Amino acid sequence: MARPIEFNKDLVLENAMKLFWLKGYESTSMADLIEATGLTSRSMYNVFGSKNGLFKESLSKYYEGLNVPLAKLKEGKGSKAIRDYVEMITSIEPLNGCMYVNTLSEKNSIEKNCLAMVKDHFQNLESTFKAKLVYSKKYEGFIGDPKLRAKQLVSLLQGLAVYSKMNYSLKDQKEMSLDFLNLIGV
Repeated sequence: MARPIEFNKDLVLENAMKLFWLKGYESTSMADLIEATGLTSRSMYNVFGSKNGLFKESLSKYYEGLNVPLAKLKEGKGSKAIRDYVEMITSIEPLNGCMYVNTLSEKNSIEKNCLAMVKDHFQNLESTFKAKLVYSKKYEGFIGDPKLRAKQLVSLLQGLAVYSKMNYSLKDQKEMSLDFLNLIGV
């Protein structure tokens, strides 16, 4: 009979997520993960199967933190929903940019199942932006191309995530994003 799990899986995932977020997938060793999580090598492999298994669950944990802003974006209407989302996202102090953007920058080292999770998130975000812009075009006088502007919004947020690694202030991040929204008419 297998022994029951004797650790807080949520805390283990939180610590692993932060480590992957700070160091990246490739630079994070199993020794680093063992130290950060307090698990033994055997426990880690028994529970997560592999480093990739732990990374995939860490990406899911990261996504949990994005659920509230994304849900509010989906619930809102038009340009205001987009502005509120961008303001909410740019008010979060980044640990090391965006874990998803960091994952994309290591795509040659990341397994396809993890890249698919990241790609799905960005496609979901883009389609949600597009829907808000279609609404805005119909009811609020938005004059741009919703599909193109949605892609630009996702690109803006990814660019800000990369730029945030240079330790600029949240005030700068917010000012840049709001100025961009004004430029594209949102």
